[in-house]
Amino acid sequence: MKTLNYITYQTFPASTANSLQTISHLNHFSLKGWTVRLFFPLREMGSTDNVEELNSFYQIDGNIEVNGIKHPYPFGKIKILEKFMYSISHYLWCRNFIKNGLNLSSQEYYMTRSDWIAYYLAKSGNNVVFEIHNYSRTRNYVLRKISKFENIKLIFLTEELRNSFSDIPSRYEIIPSGVDESLFQEVSNKDLDVVFVGNLKRFGQSRNIDFLIRVFSENNELQNIKLTVVGGPSEEVKRLKKLLNKSGTNIDFWDLSTEKKQLLMCREQKWAF
Repeated sequence: MKTLNYITYQTFPASTANSLQTISHLNHFSLKGWTVRLFFPLREMGSTDNVEELNSFYQIDGNIEVNGIKHPYPFGKIKILEKFMYSISHYLWCRNFIKNGLNLSSQEYYMTRSDWIAYYLAKSGNNVVFEIHNYSRTRNYVLRKISKFENIKLIFLTEELRNSFSDIPSRYEIIPSGVDESLFQEVSNKDLDVVFVGNLKRFGQSRNIDFLIRVFSENNELQNIKLTVVGGPSEEVKRLKKLLNKSGTNIDFWDLSTEKKQLLMCREQKWAF
């Protein structure tokens, strides 16, 4: 039986689109017969590796071994200079865990979306798949450092994203984002809805959901398509709701900060991104 170790700096449970994608990804590996292990830092007050809580939150069908790892670093505890605290804590946690907290095996597979996890795993000589979802200067630096290693394989979402990096390993694939077909019934164009799921802020800054509101309210071709925004925090939901008074009626919000059943709604929608 093949074993996949997924190591990430994400935290769980979380209402972010990234955490939903990660759990869905691992769930499918488990249903295909793989032994699946998830490793992540307990970096937030609500972080937990309690399997029952995570199964309830994400509606997991497969069997995923969950390992929450101690996180004695400032991010998640100090609410100033969050971007800097994230960067330094991310680096320190990854380096310490790969070097001192993980029993590496050449017979197993490793997967991550973390720059520094990919860096230290590549140096260890083990087989690692590195998911790349966006560009950053740190990521570009890390790819230059690990481009000589043959034990790492990259996954890019688009050709344009792959071309944005200056130097990459020769082993890579371009695999666009997809959907979990098991969640969808037959789709009719006349019955199509769109859902945005995720945090509405990152490091205290808006993620520009205002743009989506303008597009769906001002574009005549989208007037018959409903946009549902699922996320938090509550103050950002309240701010965005005020824009609805100036926009169309085909936009709705679900506040994950106060509602606990919103994730079930995603299983009933016709489309999601």
